[in-house]
Amino acid sequence: MEAIRLRNLRNLRDTDLIQIRPITFLLGSNSSGKSTFLRCFPLIKQSITTRTTGPILWFGDLVDFGSFSEALNNKSNSKEICFAYKFQIPKNSGRSMNAAQFRLLQLHPIIEDLDIVIEIKVTTEEKRQKNTICKEFSLSISGHTINIEIDSAKEVLVFDVNGRNILAEGLRLKADQSNGFIPQIYKPKDEREGEDDSFYPSMNERIRNLFLVDKLVELSRKLVHHKTSQSTVNWLVKGFGIGSSKSMLANLQNTTRGGKKWSKETEKWSENSDEFKSFRDLIIANSMFSILWYCNNYVSGFARNVSYIGPVRATAERYYRSQDLAVGEVDPQGKNLAMFLRNLTDPDRKDFANWTEKYLGFSVNISSSVGHVSLKIKEEILMTEINLADTGFGFSQILPILTQLWWLGRKSTKATVRSMYPVIFAIEQPELHLHPKLQALLADSFIATVKAAKEIGLDLRLIIETHSETLINRLGHRIANNDYPEEDVNVVLFDKSQSDNHISVRIASYDQEGFLNNWPLGFFEPEMI
Repeated sequence: MEAIRLRNLRNLRDTDLIQIRPITFLLGSNSSGKSTFLRCFPLIKQSITTRTTGPILWFGDLVDFGSFSEALNNKSNSKEICFAYKFQIPKNSGRSMNAAQFRLLQLHPIIEDLDIVIEIKVTTEEKRQKNTICKEFSLSISGHTINIEIDSAKEVLVFDVNGRNILAEGLRLKADQSNGFIPQIYKPKDEREGEDDSFYPSMNERIRNLFLVDKLVELSRKLVHHKTSQSTVNWLVKGFGIGSSKSMLANLQNTTRGGKKWSKETEKWSENSDEFKSFRDLIIANSMFSILWYCNNYVSGFARNVSYIGPVRATAERYYRSQDLAVGEVDPQGKNLAMFLRNLTDPDRKDFANWTEKYLGFSVNISSSVGHVSLKIKEEILMTEINLADTGFGFSQILPILTQLWWLGRKSTKATVRSMYPVIFAIEQPELHLHPKLQALLADSFIATVKAAKEIGLDLRLIIETHSETLINRLGHRIANNDYPEEDVNVVLFDKSQSDNHISVRIASYDQEGFLNNWPLGFFEPEMI
């Protein structure tokens, strides 16, 4: 996932595409929209991982946006909230898929890496205002634009590719929003043959009923020798690949499947030729089933890789009741921290204690008694362990963050390492109740975690909403000392206008000497009275 854009979500009218780098800081005054942006990550996760009747679960275990009407920007004339995602479909994207999925993408060869931006527009049904639905979405695919609109009966009303009305080909399509965030479009069963008006349940059935294969075969037949067999023409059409206009033209002109006549006819084409454009747009339209399937699969996989820690973590308890629970990650408030650490193996507990001591100057240990466990802190300058409940409040607030950081950057995530999706850790105000020195050490732990993840092939992205000048300055010092590359950090500033409450977003970046470019003068300073 390269970038995300939000429109009309709470007080964010339009963020434009914001790059998500390995370390992304979100800064701004209170109620400037930075928390809204950060919480869109756990919002999509709870929407994907929970069975819902619509694309968005506004209120769930991770975050609470209320309802669609409460989440909608009240200053906007539009009644739609938009989520846009930018990512890439690689040319070799079928390698790690099962047989049916691989066959699907083989039907629509990807001839170069595809740059994708997909924007989903959600609203509410007119009759039942409580239900969130997707009535429109659009894609940009390596320079091509696709717009799709759906009515309340799930009928596709608009299907345009590069401005061409694909439905004019006599095609009828419906949408399925029951299996993921992004609607899937399909040819419904033929009512004339006595079948009900529903979608084909299996992927293999959908593959056999692709959109415009017959039309492509018909057009191709006119460009090949009249004695060319039907099987050869079908084979020719199966080789039509997806990419930019330039690469698609080269793919059509360079294929040997159509014979000499095909080569002679297509060599006259240019990117502006109407005949080429006709082929290009039909090929893209025919591929939308597999493209939308891939996009939904990608966004869903991305969402499942999101971890989130909220701004106020659970206070320390002297004893925690022991529970036989399998805990896979630290929850947003850190309530299950003791059980998470208890479930670690002895080598992993020792590794975690060494990690916190190395980067933060204290170690964390766990002791068990009958039916209870307790967390102990041992600082470098002390010789004895202290119960977490007897330490400063800052320790209990930082421990859930440190634990999840260590967990994400270690071998414990080896199942995720093979994943094609980035791992997102969204953190709200990690500096709460921390002394500036400990805040600086926390910044060092961010860097160490990202480096450790990279060493094991894990694409870890930390998204940190903060008010801490210390965190920002510490990253600058580390960059200046060549401890971390400046291109791996993004600083996003949310600025609230005093006149109309409008939120503008600007991007600041570090240079090689650790100084911030495009940084507003006096950002951390109060205004003069």
